Amino acid sequence: MEDISLLSSLSEDDIKSLKETFYQQARELMESLVHEILSLEDSRDRVQRLKVIKRIFHTLKGDSASVGLKELSALIHRAEDLVHLVDKKSIEIDSSLTDLLLKIADCIGETIETNRTGSWDSPAIPAVLGMIDNFLKDEEVRQATVSPLPLHPLVNMKGCFCLSTTGRANLYIT
Repeated sequence: MEDISLLSSLSEDDIKSLKETFYQQARELMESLVHEILSLEDSRDRVQRLKVIKRIFHTLKGDSASVGLKELSALIHRAEDLVHLVDKKSIEIDSSLTDLLLKIADCIGETIETNRTGSWDSPAIPAVLGMIDNFLKDEEVRQATVSPLPLHPLVNMKGCFCLSTTGRANLYIT
């Protein structure tokens, strides 16, 4: 849905020009975004690719909000949050993440294109927001099932910790 209240002080020609610039830049950004996402999983320089993806999302978020596409801007903000978690290494870069990022990119591209052609409805946005939420829930479950190493193990399968009379911990490999 389009919210043009922010644009009300501009002339109709100015709004049209602003939107055309937005569509052109968004198309270019989307091409770069898809390229970066497809290269992310197998890249040696994942940190740099994540920075580029975050920058593209950030630009698209602000630009879409400036032309009144608040719902799209909210989706892109959520995508930024997802990439931030990846950047903090809270989420692994794998095929399920890549698939989700590509679905987000598809939704952004389709929403921009439908808006460009005169339709304001974006039925895919709530569905993609749900996909992000489900992905994050699955990620929480997956991380919770990985059993952490005990902080102070007395015995494990590789050896035994014993305290000496001096208070030093010694590991004896069995």
